[in-house]
Formats: sequence, C-alpha cells, structure tokens
Amino acid sequence: MYDLNLMPITLKNGQQHDQLAGFQAAGPPKKVTRSRTEDMLVLYLTTSEKERLSEDLKQTWLDQLTDLFYKTSGSVTSALRSLVEKMNQTMMERNFNGSPRSGTVSGGITAAALHNNFIYIAQSGLTHAFVLTQQGLTHFYDSSLSDRGLGMSRTPALRYFQVDIGEGGYLFMTDNPPSTWREDLLCSGDFPNPEQLKRRLLNQVPASFQLGLVQVKPGSGNIVMVQSGFAQNPPKQAEMVSEPVEAAEPQLEIGQHGTSELESEPEDTQQRGQSIVGVTKTDREPAVELPVDQHSQDEEQPIGKSKLDAGSGDEVREKPEPEKQPQAANLYRTQTIRAPEAKKPRISKSQKNQVYKKGLKGIAAFFEGWRKTRQHIDTFFKDLIARWSPSGQDGPPQLSRKTQLLIALIVPLVVVAIAMGVYVSRGRTLQYESYFGLAQAKAASAVNTSDTNQAREEWREALGLIAEAETYKQTNEAEVLKQQAQEALDELDGAIRLRYHSALIGSLPETVNITRIISYGSDLYMLDSTGGRVIHALGTGQGYEINADLICEGGNFSGGSVGALVDMVSLPPNNPYQAHILGLDSIGSAVYCAPGLAPVVQTLPSAGEIQGGATRAAYESNTLYVLNPDANSIFVYVTTNGQFLDLPIDYFESAEPGEKLDISLVTDLEVSGAKLYLLQSNGLIVECVYSGLEGDPVSCQNPVPYIDGRAGREEQAVSIPQSNFTAILYNPPPVSTISILDANNADIYRFSQIFRLSRQLRPDMGDAEVLSPAATAFTIGMERVIFLAFGNQVFFAYIE
Repeated sequence: MYDLNLMPITLKNGQQHDQLAGFQAAGPPKKVTRSRTEDMLVLYLTTSEKERLSEDLKQTWLDQLTDLFYKTSGSVTSALRSLVEKMNQTMMERNFNGSPRSGTVSGGITAAALHNNFIYIAQSGLTHAFVLTQQGLTHFYDSSLSDRGLGMSRTPALRYFQVDIGEGGYLFMTDNPPSTWREDLLCSGDFPNPEQLKRRLLNQVPASFQLGLVQVKPGSGNIVMVQSGFAQNPPKQAEMVSEPVEAAEPQLEIGQHGTSELESEPEDTQQRGQSIVGVTKTDREPAVELPVDQHSQDEEQPIGKSKLDAGSGDEVREKPEPEKQPQAANLYRTQTIRAPEAKKPRISKSQKNQVYKKGLKGIAAFFEGWRKTRQHIDTFFKDLIARWSPSGQDGPPQLSRKTQLLIALIVPLVVVAIAMGVYVSRGRTLQYESYFGLAQAKAASAVNTSDTNQAREEWREALGLIAEAETYKQTNEAEVLKQQAQEALDELDGAIRLRYHSALIGSLPETVNITRIISYGSDLYMLDSTGGRVIHALGTGQGYEINADLICEGGNFSGGSVGALVDMVSLPPNNPYQAHILGLDSIGSAVYCAPGLAPVVQTLPSAGEIQGGATRAAYESNTLYVLNPDANSIFVYVTTNGQFLDLPIDYFESAEPGEKLDISLVTDLEVSGAKLYLLQSNGLIVECVYSGLEGDPVSCQNPVPYIDGRAGREEQAVSIPQSNFTAILYNPPPVSTISILDANNADIYRFSQIFRLSRQLRPDMGDAEVLSPAATAFTIGMERVIFLAFGNQVFFAYIE
C-alpha cells in the first residue's frame, strides 16, 4: 500500500489558504466489501456555483461517495463509475427540483483509486489531473473540450485513465491548470520534494486558484493532511444527512453496480459446502440519500444529521429505476476484467416452464402498466388542450382541424414510445432474474453433490447462466456468485490463480496479433503474425517500451529477400551476425535481426522438392528444427560457423510408414538436447528421442502419460480438458520444466521432464479489459515472470 500526504491549496485574492472544499482522501474502513480492502480513494470535486453550495454540503457529498465506493464490489473502474454517475444524478436532480433562485449547478469530478501499483482515474466535467513520477509527467483531461459537466445530462461523459505509480510520486488536480505545468519546469534538476513542487505549481497562477496536491509514497495506508508546514490528522468525515426534505431529493442508490456485500455475504465465504453466496437476494436494492442544499428548495427546511448504518432498515428507501447504459467512454490504457470462458448452459424443461410463467406474469404487469400509462396520457393532453386552446363563451375549448390532425399523429407515436420503454425495461429485469435464478439453482446443486465431475459441470453451467444474466443487468449478487463459482472450479481443478498486469507502456495497434514471445535478457521480442514482423520492447522500471529501431520483417535486405515471418527463435549471443533473433518465413528464408543492426537474409538449403509450408521452429545447440505440415515432417538444419550450408535432414526419414506421426495435428515444438517435444492441439505431447543409431535413429512415445504431482493429488492421472493447446515451452535447469498453453482458457500447465504435473496456472486479469477471446502466446522469462499475450495485448505475472 501507500501513504498519502494531502496538501489542499486555495488562493483568494492572492492570499493562500490551506483548505479546499471538495478535496478528500480515504482508506478502507472497518466494514468494507472484499474487492475494496486494499484500495485507497482520492476525490476532487469542483462546482460552478461555489457561492451557493456550502462547504458542509460538499463534504457530506464526498463522505457519502466514499461510503459508496467501499460498498461497491467488482472492478475498480466499475466502482469509480458508480461514484461519478451518482454525483451526476445528485446535481441533475437538484437542478430539476430546486427553485429558480437557486440557479443551475454543474461541476467536474476526478475520482482516483490506488489499486496495487496503479492509479485508476475516472473523470467527468472540465477537470484536470496530473501524475508526476520518476518516469515523467502525465496529464489527464478531456482533450475535446466537449464535456458539459456533471448535472447537465442524465448520462455523464466518462473518461478512464490508468498510470503505474511504482515507487511513488505526486497526484495533483485542478480545474484551470496554468501553461507552466510542464515536465521540464516541474522537474528542473532533481525530482522535486513536496515544497519544491508546491512552489513550482503556484508559479504564475491567477490570484484566485484551487489545487489538490497528493504525495504518494510507499507505506501502510496512512493519510495525513499537511498544512502550513506541519501535519495533522484529517478531520472526521461529516455525518450523513438522513432526514428528508420536502422536495424530491437526489439519491445515491447502492446496488446500481453492486449491492453492499456487507449485507449479502456470509461471515465465512471459504466454507463453500455450508452456504451459497448470493443465493438469497432481495427484490430491490437499498438506497443512500445524498442531501441537497437549502437553496434547492422554495422553502428552507431544517435538516437533521445522523450516522447511516449500512444495515439499518430505517434509512432504506426503495426507488426502482430502469437500468441506464453508460455513455461510451474515452479510454487511455483502459483496464477492465475479462470474464472466463464458460460452457453454454443447458436448461431443463421445468426450468423453461419457470421462465415461461415469469414471462406471462411480466406480460400481465405490462398491460396493467399500459392501462395506467394511458390514463396519465389522457389526463395530460386534456390539461394541455384546456390550457392552450381558445375557449368559446358557452362551451369547451375548440381546436382547429390542423391541431386535431397534429394531435392524432403525435399521440400514437408518444404512446408507442412510452410503451416500448416500459416493456423493454421490465423485460430485461425479468430475463435477468430468470437466468440468475437458474444459476443459483446450479450453484446449490454443485454444492450438494459429492460427484466431483458433476460438481465441475454444474459450476461451469452456473458461470454460463451468470454470463447470460449479466447481458441484461449488472449486479453485485451476480458478481459474488460468479466469484464463488470460479473459486470452486479452481479448487476442483487444483488450479492456482496468478494476478496479471499490463506489460507494455502504451498499446499496440488493434491489428497486431502476438503469436510468439521471447524474453531476451530484460527485453521482449514479439512476433506479429498479422504483419509478419517482430516487435521489440525495451524493459524499463515501469514496463516495456516499444522500440522502433528494430527492423525484422519481410523485405529485400543484405543476402536476399525474405517473406512475411511465420515464427522466430532466439540465438546465442556469440553468433557471427551478433543477432538476437532469427526470423523464418514459410518458404525457407531466414533473417538475422538485432536492434540497431541491418537485417541479414539467408536462404535455407533445399533439395527443391519442398516449396513452402513452414509454420513453427525451434533452435538449440546450433541446430534449427522447422515444422512443415505440408511435407508431414520436421526438417533439421545444422549450422556451420553460424551459417546454414548443408541440406536439411528429415527427422522422420527412417520411420516406418505406419510409425510416422501425423504432423498436421502438431501445433508447436520444443527441443532439449536429444529430446524433441511435439504439442498436439488436444493438449497431448509426443516425446521423440534422437539416438543416432543406424536403422532406428528416432524413437517416439505418443502420447506421454501425464501423472499428477500436486500436493494431495499425487500419482493420480491428469485429465486434460477438451480445448485448444497452441504453445509449448521448455525452461532449462535449475528447475527444468515443460509448459503448455491452453489458449481457450489461458491456463498454463507446468510439467517436470518426466511429465508430472506440478502446477496449473490460471489467470486473474484483475481490472484488465482483455479484448481477445483467447490467449495467443506465452513465455516464462527471468525471475519466474510469465508473459501472456491476448492478440495485441501483453500481460505479466510472477510465479510464487
């Protein structure tokens, strides 16, 4: 975790004050949802009507937003989104319900959450945030300048950002940054201390100015308010307003993106055999009211204050509301969680009947709502006609023919639009409840069965039903049940979850598809199968930065031409070309590549009978192995002084016709000494050993048997799931391992050289938004770091 030093700064007519309403930081309280136990929150709120909103009201708003954040489960971005949306709703309802003399209030908010080593930022309105670290200055804001601000529309414009805070730095926020906030001016000389940075930030600012400055440094979660050179503990949070005022009040409804887990989780969520998290649910979700200030009412009302208990029924007000879809956000290295692959759910006949009955009830409810809606519409148009149309002296208002015709055209359209809105809203809720109810039933069945295979199947079907339910509605109860299902499957499969983080600084184009990764020292080389080229990334303290100096792709270079690359291998450092990488095309040309060096092409020797078809390659001890499914074989090229001069050897040349392998089933290969490992798409491995004996130089075991070596599962047979295995990797001593990649599930199976399964590594993508449906490449580098690619995205995790 980190320690936060808060430095609020307000300039009024050139005079500095160490107070700033709308600026606050908080750490996890005693009662907090499990997803937020390690998160710290910083809020910076600005409004356009500073003289009309009291500081107490702003403080109360911030306190309640903080309370909402720590009660909202799920990803960090979803929790931040809930804050921004509820603050927007509060301001909008204040503007709608307030008296004309109170004026219209709009605002901007920066909500920043420190999660692991990253700062996640959600912004709305014309507000600016800066992050200054040893790696430089980053500015986050609405570059289009089109954001109208909070309180001006039902759906706020949201922007998400992410930055690695590493060993610490500064976060500072304002609504009007001066042009002097540049990296060369703020970091003149050494990295600034807090006082130096404060002086530089205040240089050439206007006489009236506000700044929220946060120093972030490694620590244990302490938050200190620094004022005028001395530190004091931040004031206690203002108590929440609980007594309602006469007019309709803006409300923060916990549950829009997740109900409070304090009310739904059992005390011991690890005892899966005793309870099902989320199986018992309420029809409506609790609401926490956000107060409006006195200017929003025609008559001022006294407002009482009391501490709101998350479990108190006295403070709960039911307010069902149609689900609203958030506006598309501008993304900057956005990270969101990726749901695991799940089997398509099977729905029994009785379950279909339940859905059918609920559908009939929904239709009945729809027509009842339709009847009430028509009554309201009739009343509305009667009042409208009575108010606008001219009245005769002795009779009701008279309408012209044109007006009557216009009403006849408009009324049906309005009625149909309202009816469709009501129908869609109720229909989505019913669909969600149906699928979620079926998922709960599957979860209960999985808990109660003693058959592990049946339990695994039930949990997988529960995940599929939850995924279907979440297409209609996102709720906390679904997130909790999904997490329970994932944990149950991990236990049944003996899998260990690794937390992955984004490896690259910035992002690669969407067209890039990484199909091979090589960890070379502190750098990464990535094969882009779409472009037929190799991408180089330099290792830095903050991640891997793309290096455009490497040229390793198809083209005409010294030695000849090479086509689009289909694979690459790493070379020993003492090769004649001083190359790091050898790229291979499909027709038998190779290219030597290294940063800063011009590519050198060499055509692999060939007898002429085989033209093209190469797909994969492996390299060891100056020998290149090329997989060629078209020739149904593997060709072996031995180098002489680092160059390929001799014709290749057919690895299976001496095999009998009935003993030769079907190479079309092989997806990847790896070599270790005299042993060649061939991975098939079904996850099975063929081990071949080259003996050199005349008449029978190669012997293969097809497939090798897998034995479980994990604690509590010793000597059991390993069941490989039906999936798509695409990559194999051999890691040399001191811990010699053979690893294979299950692309569909992004699981990595690690075996010893005698094929005892030591670990099944399953990904936990955290808040990362994974765009590709399947993993496309992996490798294990120095210091037991796993790199995992999904299309154009690369992530890393540490093996414990």
